[in-house]
Amino acid sequence: IMIALTLPMLIQDGMFMDAVLYTSVSHNLSQGIGTCWFPQFSPRNLAIDGVNGFLEQPPLGYWIQSLFFRLFGSSMYVERFYTFLMMCISGGFIVALWRSIYKSNAEIKGMGWLPLILWITIPVCFWSFSNNMLENTMGVFILGAVLFAYKSCCGKTAFLNSVIAGLFVFLASFTKGIPGFFPIVVPALWWLVTRKSTFGSALKQTAVILLVPALVYCALFIFPESRESLSQYLFKRAFQRIGEAPNVGSHFYILFRLFSELLPALIFVIVVFIIGGIRNIRAFVSEHLRLSLFFICIGFCGSLPLMLTRVQKGFYFVPSLPFFAIGFAIITAPIICQWISKIRQAGRLHKII
Repeated sequence: IMIALTLPMLIQDGMFMDAVLYTSVSHNLSQGIGTCWFPQFSPRNLAIDGVNGFLEQPPLGYWIQSLFFRLFGSSMYVERFYTFLMMCISGGFIVALWRSIYKSNAEIKGMGWLPLILWITIPVCFWSFSNNMLENTMGVFILGAVLFAYKSCCGKTAFLNSVIAGLFVFLASFTKGIPGFFPIVVPALWWLVTRKSTFGSALKQTAVILLVPALVYCALFIFPESRESLSQYLFKRAFQRIGEAPNVGSHFYILFRLFSELLPALIFVIVVFIIGGIRNIRAFVSEHLRLSLFFICIGFCGSLPLMLTRVQKGFYFVPSLPFFAIGFAIITAPIICQWISKIRQAGRLHKII
């Protein structure tokens, strides 16, 4: 399904404009045009006063992609392979997170395909992975951050997992800026929604996850070139655009767009509940509701803060979509698992399917 939804677009000429810009900057960097801290799109870039490079976003995404151009050449299929690889790695993280959730339930643990399908069939999600959007790269790091933050909430090696989660938060924010910080809410949400930890442990884990990127950025601001690059991005690009360049008429646009994108997955959940029967729903939902709400709340924390500004586009919340998919999968997986077991018992029907 992942290949079927993205490959037809990936093998064609042409991409969304933002993807073309990011790819061009990465390719230029691979050819020695521009520097790591001041990448270049063209001699004038986007002609923004006071900005002397293409500093639409922090540079990590350009750095990574430029390595692919250096290794594999200048074909357009290099960028297509890159974005396809980001999709595959994201899918791997989703399955890893699912298996971590159900490590003690062998039957449901093997159903990692369910959140994967719910995720990739969200229209803006497979559109983003059909184009070379920076959200694809940031999404990989977001998933890594949430995976290790979740492990820090559940496991014994809380400090080490929190440090690793903090490193992933840094990588996410170093790819796409402020939106990359939203995984820091995971320990607080775990305590608030599931009540399986204490307020003190949630506070400590949050502090560690936040401290790691803070220390890295403090180190980067010591050096003049990195300080100049990040300052220009933050103050002359990000904050200025938020205040002066709205592209939607209402702060609530993103809420409507999110609902419309999640509608197919919501319909799927409703259909499963209807077929599963009221009694089964009560039994299964009461057991899995808190865990489902936990991941759905993570998704909202990655998407609803976009309402604070009127600079909103549908693909901005792509990194938050895996958590909605996982949340929906959690409340439907027990019912679907029961259906699968009945099909297996049927013998001939199982072989036909």
